[in-house]
Amino acid sequence: MGEISDELREIIRYLDDGTVSGAYSRELEDAVNQIKSSEERRHEYMIMMVRERELIDQGIERGRIDERVETIRKLIRNMHVTPQQAMSYLDIPDEEQAIYLEKIENASAD
Repeated sequence: MGEISDELREIIRYLDDGTVSGAYSRELEDAVNQIKSSEERRHEYMIMMVRERELIDQGIERGRIDERVETIRKLIRNMHVTPQQAMSYLDIPDEEQAIYLEKIENASAD
């Protein structure tokens, strides 16, 4: 078959033990580092996107709670019902009612 070129030997050595010994292995190492960096950036971006989605979801939930609190206040004011009755009409689960009562009481204190 014949001898292998110095360039191929350089590449094989780099692949074998990571030794950079010339232009070809330097170019290969630079490409590998760039890909690794891109993967790290992709991972960081993915984490950032997940966090952003969590924040959006939290904002949506806060908006729902605020809207329900306002609806409860209107029922209390216009229909002359108790907060518990208003929450019952809105099918707010018992385990969530304390959240709404606190918000209603805090708003009344203002």
